[in-house]
Amino acid sequence: QKLSAENQLQVERAVAANEAKTDRSAILLLAVVLGLLGLLYCALFLIVRNGQRIIDKQNIERERAATALRESEERFRSLNELSTDWYWEQDHEFRYIDASSRVRDRLGNDAHRGKTRWELPCVGVSEESWAGHRADLEAHRPFRNFEYALRARNEGLVYVCASGMPIFDEHGIFKGYRGTARDISERKRAEADQRIAASAFEVHEGMLVT
Repeated sequence: QKLSAENQLQVERAVAANEAKTDRSAILLLAVVLGLLGLLYCALFLIVRNGQRIIDKQNIERERAATALRESEERFRSLNELSTDWYWEQDHEFRYIDASSRVRDRLGNDAHRGKTRWELPCVGVSEESWAGHRADLEAHRPFRNFEYALRARNEGLVYVCASGMPIFDEHGIFKGYRGTARDISERKRAEADQRIAASAFEVHEGMLVT
């Protein structure tokens, strides 16, 4: 009976030791899991924080770029108001969306707004010239010194020489055109007067020879 009691005591001690060992293993495993979760949380926190910093930096850079663009456009328009040229801008469908006040003052209205150049009451442009100009626009190529005439409200015909550059956004998507135009009416009238004078001289010379 005494031996049986000792055996039972040994069994109980062994069970208790095994349970204690199991508890220590469980605690150790829990500590490892909590440690890994802590590391994972720290890693996620750093990723989120760095990601937010990158987003904030990109937003700041985007705002700076937008501000710089607005300031550049304002400077350009201010300088343009002081120059003899007209500033103009078209959207991706080649319709006028902006122009300097000199256009309205010179032509007497805002009839150009929302229209393409070929929808305006232009004169003095051949079909071949229109085709070449529209081909340049469709191909998003710069163009220079495209001449045409518009009917002004008070002055008859106003002769214009326009040049433009295509606009693209940061992704390379075409947004329209910006450019300048200048009034060449005096030059055109002088050229017409020269032609008339030359024709009159030729007629006079012909009468003398006859």
